Amino acid sequence: MKKSALLCVLLLCLGVATPAHAKLNPAVWDAVQRAYAPAQPHPGLVTAHEDLDPSKCKGYVVVMQGGIAAERAKHFIGWDEYDYRGVDIDLAKEAVSTRRGTIYTFLQPGDVMAVARLDKLGDTVYVGLISPDIYTPSNRSLEKHFSRVTTMAMFKVSSALAKTDDPTATLAAMSAWLKPFDNAAAASSFAKTVTAPAPQQLATPTTEK
Repeated sequence: MKKSALLCVLLLCLGVATPAHAKLNPAVWDAVQRAYAPAQPHPGLVTAHEDLDPSKCKGYVVVMQGGIAAERAKHFIGWDEYDYRGVDIDLAKEAVSTRRGTIYTFLQPGDVMAVARLDKLGDTVYVGLISPDIYTPSNRSLEKHFSRVTTMAMFKVSSALAKTDDPTATLAAMSAWLKPFDNAAAASSFAKTVTAPAPQQLATPTTEK
């Protein structure tokens, strides 16, 4: 009985102590929400059976660095749900990692993506992305079936930046990977100025978990 009580106390202490270093300051989160405005929920964000509705997309980004893995929609006889592949981006270490398994493609610098979802957990910001149009990777151009591609960029914010009430550094770090815009025209215009490395087949290799 004493051991069980002691274990409960220890777990409670751990549960209280750990999140203290893993919560975004509300001012930082508010700024992130304004910069990376997510689309209004609709079926086009979930399945390739439905068209993406541009009128419901409120935020866009231009990919600034390679290494962000992305997946097409699931396909058997026809198109099914999108796979928002999780890609961890450690802002302090500038390190990228993703889950094990075959990667469909990597987003290229200059790609324009719509913000599909936005969320946070502790010190991590989740930015779900979907390509506004059908995406044809240069290294898969001979294949037959193409859909929009999706990914979930998971930005780990350093403890120092997460605690401050000044969002400037956090937004700058995120923008170095995904530069935000509030409309597709502005994003597309800026994308033309981004110099992508050649050849644009696979970007910087990622580490698989």
